[in-house]
Formats: sequence, C-alpha cells, structure tokens
Amino acid sequence: MIFHNINNEVIFVDLSFLSAIKNHQIQCQEGCYGWWISSADLVKFDNNNYKQEGAVSKVYVYIGRAGRGVGGFRSITSRFLGELVGAQITTDRHHIRFDTDFITSATFALLTEMNIDIHFEILDNNPEREVEIAKDLGEIILQQVGLNSVYIRRNLKPIVPPLDHAYEVLLTSISNCFSQYPNIIH
Repeated sequence: MIFHNINNEVIFVDLSFLSAIKNHQIQCQEGCYGWWISSADLVKFDNNNYKQEGAVSKVYVYIGRAGRGVGGFRSITSRFLGELVGAQITTDRHHIRFDTDFITSATFALLTEMNIDIHFEILDNNPEREVEIAKDLGEIILQQVGLNSVYIRRNLKPIVPPLDHAYEVLLTSISNCFSQYPNIIH
C-alpha cells in the first residue's frame, strides 16, 4: 500500500490503479488523446442559461498528443498522469506562467468537486494528427486551435499571482472558459 501524508491528512493510493497504468503504458505509447465531459453536465456551470441542443454529446475539455519527438518520448499514459496530477505550478524558465499540466489538473479538481465525470480516451495512434483532430472536434474548452498547433487559451496562462491567490485566480479563469462554451446562452 502507498499512503500520501500531507498536513496529517493521509490519502491512500490504490495499487491496482498503478498496476493497470503500467501495463497500459507499455501497450499504448503514442498518439492523440482527449479528456471530455458530457454535454448534459454543462448545466452545472449555469443552470439558468444553459440550453442542451440535440442529443447528449462529448464536450472536449483538453486534447493532447504523445510519442517520439513530442517533448521527448512520452507515452500517452505519462501524459494522462501528468495532466491528472499537475505536480508543478510553473515550468517555464522564469516561473511566471501556469504549467499546462497544473491547469488541466486544477480543471479536473473543479469538475470532480461539481460531481462531473471526466472521461479520457485515445483518439488516434498518430500524434501528428492532433491539429486535424482538434479541428474536427470543434470547440475545446481549455484550448484554441491554430493553423499548425493546438494551444492552451491565453487567459489560462496569465502571470502567476502571489501563490496564496494563484489557485483561486486559475479556477476563476477555468470557470470562465466553461461559461463561454457555445451551449451557454448569454
């Protein structure tokens, strides 16, 4: 068993999860992946102004890619874990911008606090198809799609405020991204 102790709060880590992840990491090394929620859950962001159009569908929160030549040799599983945990607040040279993994993990924390299920899926085995896939998916809540790249929305990469307020500032920016999703009526 693994126990994580922070400020006298002990968190148990399920080892079956670790074993499954390690087995999966070897099997699925590169490609494009996505994190999504159900469109029906958008009502939790704004139940007065949300309008579900048509059948319930996947709303992509974030997509990414992994493999050879993509920031080193990272497997899809390593990206899954990095984005889930978001261990570092900043990783840029001057430590002034939020790290993308920190942004995604803060998003997932916010969503789970709202009782929203988050899904992870492999979209394609070719990491070079990320932009094409992103364009096909349409709106991605935390990202913008450029001509040649998919990148985190600029409002999620502000200069990091003092650390005692940084998480609150980030959560506000994340909530704003969800409230601007196309099915929210303004």
